[in-house]
Amino acid sequence: MDRVGANYSLHDAQKDAGKMLADMEDFLVMEPDMVFIQAVDGKAAVPPTEALVNAGIPVFGWDVLPETDNITATVNHTDAALGTTAGEFAIAEFERLGKPGKVYTCQGMLSMSQTIQRHAAFLEAIEGSNVEAVAECEASWSDENCLHCIEAAFTADPDLNAIFTHGGMLNGAVEALRGMGKLYPVGDPNHVVCVTIDEGEATCQLIRDGDADAVSKHSPWDDVDYMVKTALWYVVCGQPVQQKHLEQGTYPITHDMIVADLEKDLPLFWGDCLLKGITYDQMPVLDNQYVDTPTLADRMSLAGY
Repeated sequence: MDRVGANYSLHDAQKDAGKMLADMEDFLVMEPDMVFIQAVDGKAAVPPTEALVNAGIPVFGWDVLPETDNITATVNHTDAALGTTAGEFAIAEFERLGKPGKVYTCQGMLSMSQTIQRHAAFLEAIEGSNVEAVAECEASWSDENCLHCIEAAFTADPDLNAIFTHGGMLNGAVEALRGMGKLYPVGDPNHVVCVTIDEGEATCQLIRDGDADAVSKHSPWDDVDYMVKTALWYVVCGQPVQQKHLEQGTYPITHDMIVADLEKDLPLFWGDCLLKGITYDQMPVLDNQYVDTPTLADRMSLAGY
């Protein structure tokens, strides 16, 4: 937004649905040209989202979406696919190791559809396989909560040999294993298989170092690239939305992929970009198959000046 000269304000609901609603009600008074939203609660976000759209204020949702079609455009990674990818990786890994997997899961917030879909898909993926989901906790996307959950679970059941975290939280899991003397590198017979979602900076570091195994690709870089381009075409250039509801695909990112990516001048994984000290404002606009990049020339041509 800085690059195109836009003025914007950032509102952090701090995982509080009530604050999210209050912020969105304020937007009606502020009358911005557009609103971007990553919802705390998809259901709770429906009335204020529809109120904004009905008032003529375009709303663009990303990642955690308001559960309504009365929205200008949305982009996300399908949460079910993220969970399935993690489950399929766990199956393949334990088949390669030639032993059964006993997985402990650190979930996000149980009230979020994101958490529900990721967990259900993971369970469905491993059903009937050599991998069993033994127990889980609500860690609320917190490293600290995840750490305490892992410590309690692995103390109670020493046979646990795998961890699935719903997104982030991997650092908490690894630190818990380290503190209990159970952190062994990938390839060691005693290694606890760790798979997660969201290839952030800490996650890429842990996989590169051999402390964790894989992450289901879920990039805010891709999401925001699409969302901002779509908003600029619609609001600034006056063009119809090219793809109203975009669901991006996913795949497992492993150690070798991260190492190879880090060797590039500009990595493709956003966590690797941050590891190399490349800031968001230095990242290029992505060339993707979903939406072209609007330019000043496009604006001038369409507006006739």
